Amino acid sequence: MEIPKRYQHLQSHAPDKPIGFGYKTVWYAVKCYDNELVAEALFDEEYKSCDWVEGTIRAYTRQGIFVLPVIKGWVLVHGLALPQPDQYVYFQTTENFLNKLSARFGEAQFFASHRVVGLYCWARSRDGYLSRLYMMMEGEETMTGMPSTIEENLGYGEEEVLKVAEAWSINPSNLASFTNLAASGFYGSL
Repeated sequence: MEIPKRYQHLQSHAPDKPIGFGYKTVWYAVKCYDNELVAEALFDEEYKSCDWVEGTIRAYTRQGIFVLPVIKGWVLVHGLALPQPDQYVYFQTTENFLNKLSARFGEAQFFASHRVVGLYCWARSRDGYLSRLYMMMEGEETMTGMPSTIEENLGYGEEEVLKVAEAWSINPSNLASFTNLAASGFYGSL
């Protein structure tokens, strides 16, 4: 695996310890107590076990999608290679992927934060149907469904995405504070 210079510092991190993320990235949260079930649902082809360092590097460098260990009944799926809105595809591909996950697992959420392109997004799907979407992309706002309590007084930005993630499921920037998490997850490609 080729590691760009900007991520080489992660190699000094203990491979069996959680690594937080949340900035300049996208992730899904899936309500499930078995990360291998989520990996099986995601990957058409073979997937492999990996530690936190390898999974995080692959997620940020588009060399794979990292399915994290279970955290409080949630499985986070991290990676820039995941379906995500952009100026060409907008949100439909992301919504279809999110709804497919929630149809299988009951609830799934999507989060994106990338200040360079002005993308801030959170979405929730239950039983295969999008129930909430907030997206600010390049100054254009899109909303579906009623705001949750946590959203009522929020603006938009990187910190707001993490606050919604914490209220709905797991704030990935705080992963290092969790103890007794499994030392490995899975990676694969869609």
